[in-house]
Amino acid sequence: MKAALVGVLAFAAPVLLALDLRNNDQTPFVLLQGENSSNETLIYGSIPEVDADAPKRGPLDPPKIGCLECKLILQSLKTAAGISPENAMNVAATLCPRFGVADKDVCAGAISLYGPHVLQILPQIEPFGYSGALGCATIIHACPYPAPPTSEEEIFLPPPPADLPPPRERNASLEPLTIVHLSDWHYDPKYIAGSEVHCTKPLCCRGWNETADGELKKAAFPAPSWGAYTCDAPQRLAVNMLENVKRLLGKNPDFAIFTGDIPPHDVWETTEDSTNLAEATSFGTMRQYLKAPVFPTIGNHETSPSDLFQPASISEPPENQWLFDNLTKNSWYGWLTPEELKYARKNRGRYTTRPVDGLKIISLNTNDCYAQNYWLFADTTELDPNGQLLWLAEELADSEASGERVWIISHIPPGVPDCFRSWSEAHNKIVQRYWRTIAGVFSGHTHRDEVKLFYANESKSVSSAVVVNWIGPSLTPFTQLNPGWRAYTVDPVTFEVLESRTFVTDLSLAAELDRTGEEPDWFEEYSAREYLPEWPKNAPLNATFWARVVERFEADEQVFQRYFLHRGKGGPSGQVPCDAECKAHIVDNIRAGSSRDVNLAGLKGDEVWAKDLCGVHSHH
Repeated sequence: MKAALVGVLAFAAPVLLALDLRNNDQTPFVLLQGENSSNETLIYGSIPEVDADAPKRGPLDPPKIGCLECKLILQSLKTAAGISPENAMNVAATLCPRFGVADKDVCAGAISLYGPHVLQILPQIEPFGYSGALGCATIIHACPYPAPPTSEEEIFLPPPPADLPPPRERNASLEPLTIVHLSDWHYDPKYIAGSEVHCTKPLCCRGWNETADGELKKAAFPAPSWGAYTCDAPQRLAVNMLENVKRLLGKNPDFAIFTGDIPPHDVWETTEDSTNLAEATSFGTMRQYLKAPVFPTIGNHETSPSDLFQPASISEPPENQWLFDNLTKNSWYGWLTPEELKYARKNRGRYTTRPVDGLKIISLNTNDCYAQNYWLFADTTELDPNGQLLWLAEELADSEASGERVWIISHIPPGVPDCFRSWSEAHNKIVQRYWRTIAGVFSGHTHRDEVKLFYANESKSVSSAVVVNWIGPSLTPFTQLNPGWRAYTVDPVTFEVLESRTFVTDLSLAAELDRTGEEPDWFEEYSAREYLPEWPKNAPLNATFWARVVERFEADEQVFQRYFLHRGKGGPSGQVPCDAECKAHIVDNIRAGSSRDVNLAGLKGDEVWAKDLCGVHSHH
């Protein structure tokens, strides 16, 4: 989708440039021109005719190039960046709007933000090596996914010790915990009621229809004050949602988890100040209205520029150390202990905490595997760029030895296609080894209400399902989704989920609410137990439950279509037809705990490029 595309403009616009500046007769073309008109640089003038209709391409159309062409273009860009970085950025900014990728100001802003980083990364990429193939496979799906180099290290996982503590057993007499799962806030401080809902920018409802004197031109589709399906969340929507949590639960939650992404999708104009302001406002709102500790994780939008997190091999501390300083000294203060905050500050946001006796939360920064984190392409030989997987395995081993249960929280689900396969598969092996210790994995990023499953082996049978990845619904309606959140009823001994309920509000009524002066009606959309009514009432909603639910999806079309509707929280994206191919795609991907197993067959053309790039969803 548009916002995902803008995030790759610094990479894509020069590619489009190279496509546009080719000659049909294969003669050399000028890619860069010096200040003196006679001082021209000829670079790879015989790039093949790969996209004859390129000028007609719209914002959601994929670049129609093959694997060889992609690598040739990468080589051209690498050479161009080495000759004149400034000129390369200027030409890219000129060509980006010409190709209809985005408006001129969006192109200029994105290239200004991302260009300097990309120009540092390009010299480290080997276009005809693993990094080039990986970039062409993950950024624009032009190449098959490459096999990782044999030099990649492996995480050593010892076998289970013989003297493990006995597994924890439920005590039905104890009061269960109530936990709230929030995700993908994407609060937009520039949201303006009455501005255009259907604009030409990647993100709308921001006053793009303003006149020079600050007045709003009449919008064809005015933005309601409570939010719109093509826009991020206004503050009043966030406040209203949190005000309804206690009413709907009948109590304050024991604690909450937040699985990442506070700032809006204005990726072409983010700054350190705007990011810090969004974080401070949103976490402050949670603190004021939720009346419970919140345990957060780092999303890909948490920094500026969005998505870019330098690994330790590139910079220590990272350029965006300001983010971790701000979160741990301000926004997260009081929810974690001073020692936990200090550890998170020095380790790119990861931490462990113990909210209640017997449970450890491990918070991962999954930008270490994110394909749109271009810094990862600078050193693709690193399986574990920040030592985070090794740390995860050590923390799980420690909890296994003590009989502690663990929740792993992260933003990006490891089983989505924009998580590098080598990292995802290593994570999968860790889960397979320590599944008896892991009570649940909790993620966000997709904006949808979803689950994924980890299996003990390749059979992916019901009996081999071991851990559930609960993917939390977003507050933001971006795009075509209703706002939502989840509540879990959790056993206080085993820390397994006993009940999962999703709460939403119908945003299609937002304009009517403005007319009547009423507030949104938040309601329970469904309980996960509805998918399998025969499941024992006292049994947890564990991996076996969900594996049987997936079998029910395959056998019962009505039950699957209910899941598809709930997946979009009852919004427009869940109301479109989902045929047999679409269904097979979704079912296969519920079973994909590792991104290696993701099925892209159900999506075609721009859907593969724009949706699967962002995790088979509307980004991110």
